[in-house]
Amino acid sequence: MPTSPTNTTLLLWASIPDEVLRWAEWDDQYVVYHEDSGDAHQLNQVAALSLQHLTGQGQVSGDLVRTVAQLLVVDVDDALTATVEQALANLRRIGLVVSIRL
Repeated sequence: MPTSPTNTTLLLWASIPDEVLRWAEWDDQYVVYHEDSGDAHQLNQVAALSLQHLTGQGQVSGDLVRTVAQLLVVDVDDALTATVEQALANLRRIGLVVSIRL
């Protein structure tokens, strides 16, 4: 059965090694510096929590959405799911996470 290219529920997500990332936080905004690339990236709270949680472990997006919801003390809904999936796509685009199709 073919899957939709936008369906991320069958993707395993993992971060790059934490030892090459340096973090700074102000209120709900985060900056992560990637030592290998020399790039700094400003992240919102959902992206930062997602990246921090994926450090050292892989997780499918549905489980990550539930984890982020617990950390933010909010319910899982379509808006949160879309926000986490957008954060993952952006983190992949800038090279901080990778995804593997299961």
